[in-house]
Amino acid sequence: MAFLAVTDHVGLLTLSEWDVVLAQAETATVPGTFVALPGFEWNNSQGHLSVFNTSTAVSASDPNYDTLGELYAWLAAPKQSGSVAQFNHPNSTFGTFNGFRYDYAASRHVKLVEVGNGVVGSLRPYADPLAAGWHVGPPNNSDTHSPNWGSRRARTGIVAPSLTHDSVIAALQAGRTFATQDDNLVLSLRAGDRWMGEVAPGGTLDFEIYVSDNSPTDTIAKLEFYMNGNVAMSTTVNSNPFTWRVTLPTSPPAASWWYARAVEQDGEEAYTAPIWAGIPPSPTPTRTPTVTPTPTSTATPTRTPTTTPTRTPTATPAVGQITGTVFLDSNRNGMLDDGETGLGGRLVQLWQNSTLYANLKTGGDGQFTFGEVTPGLWQAFVAIPAYYDVTTGPNPANVLISAGSVIRVNIGVIPAPTATPTATATPTATATSTATATPTATRTPTPTLTPQGDLLMTGLVHNARKPSRVITGATVLAGICGVPVKPAMSASDGSYIVVLPGPLLAHCDRVGVRIR
Repeated sequence: MAFLAVTDHVGLLTLSEWDVVLAQAETATVPGTFVALPGFEWNNSQGHLSVFNTSTAVSASDPNYDTLGELYAWLAAPKQSGSVAQFNHPNSTFGTFNGFRYDYAASRHVKLVEVGNGVVGSLRPYADPLAAGWHVGPPNNSDTHSPNWGSRRARTGIVAPSLTHDSVIAALQAGRTFATQDDNLVLSLRAGDRWMGEVAPGGTLDFEIYVSDNSPTDTIAKLEFYMNGNVAMSTTVNSNPFTWRVTLPTSPPAASWWYARAVEQDGEEAYTAPIWAGIPPSPTPTRTPTVTPTPTSTATPTRTPTTTPTRTPTATPAVGQITGTVFLDSNRNGMLDDGETGLGGRLVQLWQNSTLYANLKTGGDGQFTFGEVTPGLWQAFVAIPAYYDVTTGPNPANVLISAGSVIRVNIGVIPAPTATPTATATPTATATSTATATPTATRTPTPTLTPQGDLLMTGLVHNARKPSRVITGATVLAGICGVPVKPAMSASDGSYIVVLPGPLLAHCDRVGVRIR
């Protein structure tokens, strides 16, 4: 065994025991020989997640982290920038993470979905989070609840340049993983220089699937190649090791995902992480010249000279369009109904592969349009105040664009129900801190922190019923028009400082603050 992570139920760990976990993992790690990863398992009715490579642990028994959304927000905070999280045994008994509802910020950390653990078989739901937009790879673990780690033959494999802590974490973060029920069975997938877990550029792709088993008693029976969760092709295996090369004759469908499965004669199997294909690396249309000659040659110039210039532009740019309305969903039914009001002046962003490509504000009727969008999977994000909910689905919303398509994305928002979590003084303190930390008060001294024009927002967290009693260690969550910024923590005197990034303030100056 090259590396091992032990993730106890965090609710059963004391703070001192967590410190012991961190220390023991560091002591047990011998670079080049063995890597021990500290971790914990967070669990509630929405699902169970293992979290690796953090210095702190949070529990669903803490009202600050008792929902999946709060855990996602904690993972996305800068302090957890090196963390990796894993969906554990997703099913109706232990939870399916709200149907794998996509969370853009958390997706940069949730990189694994358990496909087996010896207790609960989860191989079949592997496609569910992938279809929902998560870029996750498969591990196969041991849910033993006893210190007999490694007694199961199932393993999680990675592709890494060396056996060190940083290399193992980097491989998990990149999703370069495979899951196997046989500790001798190795399976990998690559497309050119792109390994499983990565996004391959558009165009014709040459896939290479490698499988081997060094046990003389095991026979590899077949390999299967999946597209979007369905078997696209398969082959029998007549040697060990075996390499199967697959060349797609045409460019793969936009935003498709491909993974391999190996099956041995005894029924044991292995899965690779996917390679995502057909997603263009930039928003500049480049793969369209071959389309242009087709309408030009078929539409003879003598027939309808006037139609030639009108047909050519529509065939030439292989782009689509995203349009929609941000509206107040008064009846909370997730649909734009007659009489519901469009919200003007809302910031809408277009993202792809963690890169922001475009910003715009909705018109007075709440409508927006992103034109010239290249084929692929995109995310449309609307910035809303922290005290609002989106009723129409995930925010950002996944939008699959194909050439010539016009996709409508209506985004409904509504004020969240009045917060009644543990009617403590902490939520009430929000109003106090908001009054202190409004953008107007912040800009009076105009404190420039960086050349980018970032501003300081200061405030004080205290008990609203007893203003003289300050609250230490409270998490201050701030956002600019709903876009979260780096959270802060109140000091021993109750004070806090939040940095408001200048580039965000350039688009919107409405700042919201929430204390927890």
